[in-house]
Amino acid sequence: MMLEKIKEVVGVSFVVEENRKNELLAKIKPIAEKIESYKSVLKESITTEDDAARLAAVEKAIKDDMASVKNELVEIELAHKIHKAWVELRDRIIEPMEAIQKSIRRKIIDWQMEQQRKIEEEQKRLQAIEEEKARKEREALLKKAEQMKRESKKREYLNKAEMIEPVQIRIESPKKIVKTRKEWRVKSVDKNKLIKLASQNPEIYAGFLLVDERALQKAKQANKELMIEGVEFVEVII
Repeated sequence: MMLEKIKEVVGVSFVVEENRKNELLAKIKPIAEKIESYKSVLKESITTEDDAARLAAVEKAIKDDMASVKNELVEIELAHKIHKAWVELRDRIIEPMEAIQKSIRRKIIDWQMEQQRKIEEEQKRLQAIEEEKARKEREALLKKAEQMKRESKKREYLNKAEMIEPVQIRIESPKKIVKTRKEWRVKSVDKNKLIKLASQNPEIYAGFLLVDERALQKAKQANKELMIEGVEFVEVII
């Protein structure tokens, strides 16, 4: 099935033949040459009904010419179909491979994280042993200090006890097979709480809210009586 699709897409060609090029030039060039004359109409003012009617005729001619160009350039639709076919072919191959690649990467990352967890646990275990060893050494020195009658000797053992520090255990992490990085992701959003915070402190939170102006326009179009606090509607003629 995949090989058939590859043959189908690769077999598609999009070459404009010389006859078609000449045909396009013959039909589109005269329309393109009208642009400057159409542009000059913008400088004309409307003072009478005849002026308005004449400019309306020009506006209609422009619309007709634009429609002619769109209808004539069927190559655009063909190019779109070809592009869509190539993208579909690419995605049929890339998407399953990408899913497999990401799954493999995830397996390696999970393994690396587990190895790191084991190292950290072992480091804590060995560190606890060193802490206990240091505690016992300090305790022994403090007991000796208590047994000393001479103040100088007692101070000597006390100083030794204060100097006892546990060995700091550092186990080197293994080399990462797959390089990783950390980034924050949004896990969930309580929209009501966020809206409340934005209303109380808009300088900080309002930037996190996105207003759907198209939805507002559609709602107003459906109900001209609609009024929403904080939203100003304006009716325009187009």
